[in-house]
Amino acid sequence: MRIVNVELVPFDPCHITPLELLEDFADCRAGWCFLEEDSRYYAALRGQDACVVRHAAHGAAPSADLAFATRNESSRLYLAVVLATDGQLALDLAQQKAIIEHFARSFEPFARRHGVRLELEEQTLRLQAA
Repeated sequence: MRIVNVELVPFDPCHITPLELLEDFADCRAGWCFLEEDSRYYAALRGQDACVVRHAAHGAAPSADLAFATRNESSRLYLAVVLATDGQLALDLAQQKAIIEHFARSFEPFARRHGVRLELEEQTLRLQAA
């Protein structure tokens, strides 16, 4: 299984946090929407700062919610979950990849102008029986 690690990393010094920037991006870009109530719920569930944005279907990328969260008191924001919005139980790997690639192409120029770097790392997850 292939997974992608997505991090939003603030340059030093940065006048806006990655979380605030992601909210601004989703509020002002066509095809994206900041989900305030879902973000509050997800933050409470994780016990850390979080943000959920909705992606409208675009090309090969279906409509989906992307949940981002911080880890361990860090100002970095990580993509934690990609969920289908149309009632599908799960998105296949090709759909997840299309959504993440579309997010990266849309968000990266916006983020750079505001002092935040987008880092993408594709990794292989290997599961082994004990």
